This record gives sequence, structure tokens and C-alpha cells, in this order.
Amino acid sequence: MTKTVSFKFSGFCGDIIHYMANVKACVEAMDAKAEIYIWMDRPGLSYEGARHPYGGVMVNQYAFDMLKPLLLRQSYVNKVEQWTGQEIQVDVDKIRESQVGMPHGHLGHWLGIEFPDMQADLTKPWLSIGLEGYSQKSTRYILINRTSRFQNPLISYFFMEKYRDHLMFCGTEEERDAFAKEWHFAFELQILKVANFFELAAWIACCKFFIGNQSMCFAIAEALKVPRILELCPYAQNIHPCGPHAHYFQFQKGLVYLVDKLDKEL
Repeated sequence: MTKTVSFKFSGFCGDIIHYMANVKACVEAMDAKAEIYIWMDRPGLSYEGARHPYGGVMVNQYAFDMLKPLLLRQSYVNKVEQWTGQEIQVDVDKIRESQVGMPHGHLGHWLGIEFPDMQADLTKPWLSIGLEGYSQKSTRYILINRTSRFQNPLISYFFMEKYRDHLMFCGTEEERDAFAKEWHFAFELQILKVANFFELAAWIACCKFFIGNQSMCFAIAEALKVPRILELCPYAQNIHPCGPHAHYFQFQKGLVYLVDKLDKEL
């Protein structure tokens, strides 16, 4: 019989993806598998004025249905269910009652501060994608994601038009339209459409490289350790890329340099 450890989460999908590094470290040390219980429809605000597509809650039914297939594909996960009061062994939500540094510091360290035995090596991947049967056509694409939250106002993406032939946006149509309109692109920016976050992760796993701000999409790129570039938010830098292929910028010169560098090298 498989030994299991149960965890209760609330948090935005990106937070949960980062927490999975700690879950993986914990259950693998115990030769066990994880049972994940997600607290649904819990109100959540990142900062005043932030707009989130889930309408003021951290995980709604749509988000749960999108996230579940990705979590279940991980070898260390046995179950993913909605939390409705079930008895659990590890209440991850204790970090919301503890002084772990939220919303500052490094999101990937918050669980390890509250639960020292769950500290993880964040330089190593904690999500994996079996790509058998998946098209490799995404290998030519630069994937870009930019949400309306955690933006860096010092940054311009006008120069990205020269990559138009292999540039694809991943995110909502509203986010894609806002991105293309802000930078006055004279071409139709392709948008990636997926059935769930496992399919999104499969595309990210195969992309030429990924550019994004502090979002769920970047959390997937970080967990997979694909070549990635993070747009640092100057007022809430709580994501710190680490390990292989990790890049980041806060100023325009950094973005332009890194995109050109990766486009030539990869």
C-alpha cells in the first residue's frame, strides 16, 4: 500500500505551483506520495488595484479544473481534490498566519521557513512533462506572458515586433489584446489556446524560451527550468529565478540583451 501525506492549500495557481517544490521534497524524503486538497473560492488580494481573472478568489472551479491535470501528472502526486473539511496532515495555509515574509522575500522559501523539513532545492525541476505524443512544433516559438498584475512600468516591448514570426502569447485573450494594443504591434499576435495547464506546461517545456512577469505561467517555466526570462516587478519582487537557464531583468537594456542573446544561442 502506497504511503501518502496530505496537504491543504489555498493560494493562486502560481503560488501552488511554487509550493509543489516543497511537497515533492517532503514526500520523496518519506518515500511517499502527496494527496493535495485545495481550498476553493477563498478570497485573495495580491495588492490594491490588482485585477485577477478569477474574480477576487484565489482558486475557482475553472482554475481547479485547469490545474488538476498538471498536478496529477507528477509522479509524486497521488490525489488532487477540493478541500471540504477533510482531515489533513500538513496545513500549508499556516504560512498565512506566520511571519514568513509575505508578500516579500522569495515565494519559494515561504513554506521552508514555516516547515523546515519541507525545504527544497529550488535549482532543480519539480514539475515534469512526459511529451510522448506531443507535437514538437512549439520548439520554434518564443512564448511570452504578461498579466495586468506585477508589471514593471519601466519596460517597453515595442522591439519584440522583429520576432513576430516565432512569437506567441500565452495567457487570456484579454491579456493578449492589451499587450498587443499597448505596444502597437502591426501584426496579429498569435495566442496559445490550451484545454488545461498540463497542455500549457507541455508547450512551455518545448518552447525556444519563455518571457513573463510574476505569474502562473512563469511559475510553470521556473518549475520546469526551461530557458526563461523574468520581468521583475520593482515593488514586489517575490519571485527569484534560480538554477539552469534562469534570467531576469528590471531595466530595458536587460530585456533587450537577454532576448537577443537567447534567440541567437538557442
